[in-house]
Amino acid sequence: MANPTRLDGADLDRLLTSLPRAFAVGAFGDDRFVAGPAGGFVLRAAGEDVDRDVQGLLKVTNATRVALSDHLPWVPFLDPLLVSPTAGSHHHPDVTVVPVDLLTDVLHDGHQRLDVATMDRIFVLLAEHRLDPAWSLIGWTDERMGECSSSDRPTASTWPSTTSAATALPSS
Repeated sequence: MANPTRLDGADLDRLLTSLPRAFAVGAFGDDRFVAGPAGGFVLRAAGEDVDRDVQGLLKVTNATRVALSDHLPWVPFLDPLLVSPTAGSHHHPDVTVVPVDLLTDVLHDGHQRLDVATMDRIFVLLAEHRLDPAWSLIGWTDERMGECSSSDRPTASTWPSTTSAATALPSS
């Protein structure tokens, strides 16, 4: 890459065309569509105007989703990925920003599975109404728990707030 602040499209294409044959890679202007075992992704290299790139990426992702719905009985989730030339602190509320050096990992692995500790933390955040917007934990009734009793809930983590969250569950 000649300019480290801008990802060269040819470098991105070399990376994408080196993916295994199980991946389908398409081009639409400067955007790329990648479908593989881990899911569907619409990619755009980040430029100098990130907000403009994000809006364009979202528009192309939605159009691709609609186009797929004309041909498939079930449309897979499509993740919009804004590909950054460098690692570091990257965040945008509407898309996932991925440093180019992690792109193949993301395309191979897709969505990261949520481990037990992460799920435990999410339960706590929902039960304690600590997310914005103010999501609430619902549906944890004795019927949903099935054979489990309230004392058989999944093992709690070491977070101090887990105990208070467990007592806030509807089935407690």
